This record gives sequence, structure tokens and C-alpha cells, in this order.
Amino acid sequence: MSDPTLSVDQDLLVEFIDESTDLLASLDSLFVDLEERPDDTDLVNAIFRPVHSIKGNSAFFGFQQIKSLAHEMETILDHVRKDRMRAGRAVISTLLEGLDELKSMLERVRNGEGEVTDEHAIAELRTRISGLADRRGGGEIELDGVLGMLQGILQSHGEGNTDLSASLGEVIQSIHELLGDEASNDEVPAPYRRITTLLGRSESENLEELELVELRGSISALRDTAQNDEARAVISDCLDNYDTIMGAMGFDPLLRDLLREKLGPPVAAGAFSPPREAQAQEPQAADENGGAAPRSEPKAAPARAAGNSNDTKTMRVNEAHIDTFLAYVGELLVVGDMFEHLEKRMARSNLESRAIAEFRRANETFDSLSSDLQRSIMSIRKVSVRSLLQKIPRMIRDIAQAKGKEIAVEITGEGIEVDKSLIDLLDAPLTHMVRNAADHGIETPEQREEKGKPRSGTVTVSASLTDTHVELSVSDDGAGLDLDAIRGKAESMGLIRPDQPLTEKDLVDLIFSSGVSTAREVTDVSGRGVGMDVVKRQIIEAGGSISIETKAGEGSRFVIHLPQSVTTQIMNGYMIRVNGQSYVLPMERVAETSGLRREEVHSVGGLKNCVKRHGRILPMARMQEILCTRRTSREWVEEETLVTVESRGEVFALCVDDVLGVQQVVHRRIDGLPMASEMISGGALMGDGTVALILDIDRLYDDLKSQDQEH
Repeated sequence: MSDPTLSVDQDLLVEFIDESTDLLASLDSLFVDLEERPDDTDLVNAIFRPVHSIKGNSAFFGFQQIKSLAHEMETILDHVRKDRMRAGRAVISTLLEGLDELKSMLERVRNGEGEVTDEHAIAELRTRISGLADRRGGGEIELDGVLGMLQGILQSHGEGNTDLSASLGEVIQSIHELLGDEASNDEVPAPYRRITTLLGRSESENLEELELVELRGSISALRDTAQNDEARAVISDCLDNYDTIMGAMGFDPLLRDLLREKLGPPVAAGAFSPPREAQAQEPQAADENGGAAPRSEPKAAPARAAGNSNDTKTMRVNEAHIDTFLAYVGELLVVGDMFEHLEKRMARSNLESRAIAEFRRANETFDSLSSDLQRSIMSIRKVSVRSLLQKIPRMIRDIAQAKGKEIAVEITGEGIEVDKSLIDLLDAPLTHMVRNAADHGIETPEQREEKGKPRSGTVTVSASLTDTHVELSVSDDGAGLDLDAIRGKAESMGLIRPDQPLTEKDLVDLIFSSGVSTAREVTDVSGRGVGMDVVKRQIIEAGGSISIETKAGEGSRFVIHLPQSVTTQIMNGYMIRVNGQSYVLPMERVAETSGLRREEVHSVGGLKNCVKRHGRILPMARMQEILCTRRTSREWVEEETLVTVESRGEVFALCVDDVLGVQQVVHRRIDGLPMASEMISGGALMGDGTVALILDIDRLYDDLKSQDQEH
């Protein structure tokens, strides 16, 4: 048979790969849950359905390797859900290998490569998966084939032979019971028996033309006699698929497999038996006059997902198209600022007040609509963080087994939605921090018992949202960071002087220096410190921050803060003026604004500018000096303006000329700034045509710290 992918629309193929990848992404955590609760039938079914779907769809596209591997996994899962075998650790581990390989196959297909790179390795994996069935201690696999043969004999020779029919009926009934089928032989009508016979033949045995006609007729007859609406709908779908595939490719193996799966025992049970409500219906109670008492109205059944099509319809859109549209929305905000500036100029002119009022109303309408459009397009880009967090239990399970540890996993915040770009950005940092927490943070059970701790450690991952930012934290109840080891490593690398005084926070921050690690042995999971410089750089480049809290013997906590959008950043800005230039501070970093007199500024320690606020001594950055574009900065005036801001949990102050107010701005990158460029993270176009520069609060604070260390 020719390769079906040659005639398949590429958009359809991409959609299959995307949907299959999404389906598989959720299975890691489900497998881990199943290992803990092997008797949970709902879990088994939740895993079985995606694998079953991928097996059927991959055959349509001609991906036989994907189909074969998914088929072997499906067979084992079917045994588990029918209580023929138990989902123990060995079974789960092997199925997880199969899951990883399915993901790799799909990724290779996405990249235009072949399904497999090593056919021998894939064949060996399929053999190991199918070999899991041998541990069941029975021959249930063969019973399916025996059942088909017996039903064929009953159809061909049972008519008119009462003794033979009765004997075969008893055997078939027994096999149904062994297989856990819901439909008994007494209820099996002739159309279903004939369908089972025709589909039970070997794949190499083609059906004759008359048999194909008989097969379709039997399916049609089964639908007409079905006593369950759900079963009738499934059988109707089978008929539609039959007509479509027969017209395009004839009686293809894909059609045979599809009919076998859809017309299995569950459908048969619904097709042969009346609805359970009818079976359990109680006789009507008589009223006092001897008549039938009125029945209470049954409760409305929950709406089916398929029935709410208007609420659940989705479509795939190229992410670049959404980004382009979002950029246009940002331009609308700038236009709104221009309108506002024009309105102020009109108010200062001699124009008629009525015209100004009408322009103001039009501008307010424009502003409202552009804000609604912004919120709408931002919501389109949002996806659940579940896809990011659901792989964590599997990751920790593998490390715990390899290291002989006992680790529990707690995850919160799976329901929140964030910008799609954050999922890709956070994937590598989250993976790194979780691996380090499990590999180097949590102690072995014996070590934990010696310290009076429970044998099992806990890694907690949580995601949360503020008005403007996403917070992701990874914490463990392990040994905590070894600060002495960090200092020793930093001294050996020449990062600090042996006698240099450092606070605990300074020591913790050294972990972000390239090459600093406290791991005592080299493993396949990197030691704490290796790669943390890369993690921090990625976060900072996206406009975020990362911080660490640790306590010896009690554990560590890593926290990442990122703006909710890292593509087109529409932000609330706190506008200030310094030396005649407008600047923007991220609104969520601003704590308060107050007046400042020259006599309130003092030198403390190595810092020449410090102020006291609310009982705390705060380091102060005099922005007139830092952002000065001339040889001399503006002299002190009688009263300055002080803005208190926050950076990585630390509070400090900025001395500015004036505060202009709060305004929504669009963050843009600016290249080639000649002076103080390390303090500028970008710019924003204002309504009057000028550009306000966006200040990087964290770099301002780092500059203050470096001045302290120099002194």
C-alpha cells in the first residue's frame, strides 16, 4: 500500500502531531499516580484513551512504528484495566519508556525525519512491553481469538443444531466472563456475532466482496436494534467511517482495526441491553384513589461536552500571527496617548468647549475599546501551567529510584493560566531546579532518620499570579545550601577574597556564578550551581528575577518572578523626571513616594547616601548623578522627591526631580544607548512624540551594592 502521508494535507499532519503531543504530555504524572494507586480504574482509563487514540490516528498517516508501539502499550493497559495484571513498578517503568519513545517519534516526524533512528532498539522495546503480559500467569490474550472462532462456528453450524448451539453458548458465555465483558452471550444478537466472525479473521485474509456487503449490513442491523442511544451513536459513527475509508482505500487494515475497537464489548453491552433506567424502573405506586400516582420529573442529565459545541470549539492559530496582532494592540495604546496629549493641547487653545468635550468622549471610547482588545488578545495567548508542572512527578520519581530516596511531590497552582511564551521560557529553569532539589537537596532515608526527619522528603512546586507577574517556586525540606562549601568554591575560583566579609544573602547569590557547585560527586543530574548562572541570565533577559531562601538542615526555596507577558510588554509605568528626561519605573516595584530634605541624607558604612524611612536605613541612589548626561549634575534643591522601590526582596530609595504620574506604556527594546545604558531596559513612546526610558530596578540596586563593596 502506498504511503498515506503523501496524500495527506500537511496542516492536518501538523494538527495530528500537536494533538498527540498534548495528549502524551499529561501521561507522565498519571503513570506516577497509577504506580501509587494501581487499583484506580479511572486512572487506567485516563491513560488508555490517549494511547488508543494515537494508535488509531497514526495508522491513518502511515506511521506504522508509532502505531505498533502504541498498540503494545494499549494491550498492557487493557490487561491492567480488566484486572488481568497489576500495574507494579516494573510495569510502570517499562510503559514510561514506551511513552518517552512515542514523544521522540512524534518530535522526529515534526522535524521531517523518520519515525525511528534505531529499528533494533524499538523492536527490543516493543518486545519488552509485550513481554509484560507473560507475568499475568494466564493465557487471556488467546481467549479473544478463541472467542471469535467459536462465534464463527456458532454462526455457520449452530442453526438447527440445538445441542451444539447450547454447548457453544455456554463456552462463549464463560469466555466473556473471563474477559470481563459486560455483555452475556444470551443477549448477543446474530448481527453482532457475524460482525465478530468477519473481523476476527487474520489480517492477511481478505474479505470477499459479498462478505464486505454482509459486514456493512450487519453493522446497520446492529444499529437499528440497539437499545442504548450512546451505543447507537457509536455504531452510526462506525458506518460513516466504513463508507469513507471503503470509498478511499477499500477494506484497509485501518478500517478493520477501527471497527474492532469501536464495536468492542462496552458498545455491545449498551447495544444489547435496555437502558439501566428502564431496567431499574420501579412500578408506579397507586394513589389513594387507586390510580397511578404522578411521577416526579427526572433530573436533567448533565450536558454532554459534545453538545456544548459553541463553548468548546477551538482552532489552532500560528503563534506568530497572535504576536503580530498583539504588537498592533500596543500601537493602539500609543495612539491613545497621542489623542490624550492632543486633547490637552486643545484644552489650552481657544477651541470651542463643546468640540473639546466631544473629542474627550470619543477618546474615552477609544481608550476603553483598546483596553478591552488588549485584555482579549492577551487571554488568547494564555495556556494552563499544567503542561509545565505535570512532568514533575515523573522527573522526581526517576531520580528517587536512581538515588534510593523516598520523595513526595506537592504541586499547587496547576489551574492558573499564563502567557504561552512563559511556558517555553520556564521549562529549562524549572527542570534544573526540580532536579537539583531531588538529587542534592533531599537526603537519603537513612540520613534523614539520623537527623530526626521522616524518611520521605518533600519537594513542593507552586505557581501563582499577581496583577502583573507570575511567581514560580521550588522548595524542598532537605539539607539546605552548604554556604561554607559555596564560599570555599568561590574563593578557589578567585570570585571573592578569602578575608572578604559577606552576608548570608551574598553567599547565596554566589550560586549564580558560573561554575560554582557544592555537589560532592558528578552525576547525570548537575550539582547545585552548575547552570544556575544560565538560569538567572534567561530570567533577567525576560525582565524577571530569581531569589533563593535557605536554612541549614531545613531546606531551600527558589523563587522566580516574571512579567505576565515577555513578548509585547504592556506595563503600568510610574513616570518620573530626572534632569529634564522622562523615565519609567515598573509600577509593581514602587512602594511609596515622599519628600526629601538634604539634611535627611547621611553616610552609613560604605554608602554616602542613605535615608531613614519607617525605622529602616535605606540605601539611596541619587538619579541626578547616575543618569547625568552632562559633566556636572543638578545641585540639591530645598526639597527633593524620594521614591522607594523593591528589588529581589530588598528595599532602597531613588532621589528624582519630579513624579509625573501612572501611565500604561508599551515596553520596547532600545539598542545603542551611549551613556548609563546598563541601567536602561528599554523605552516607551509617549503621546507627545518623546521617548521615556524604562529603568532596570535590579541593575540600579546591583550598582549600589557594588559601590558598597568598593568602599
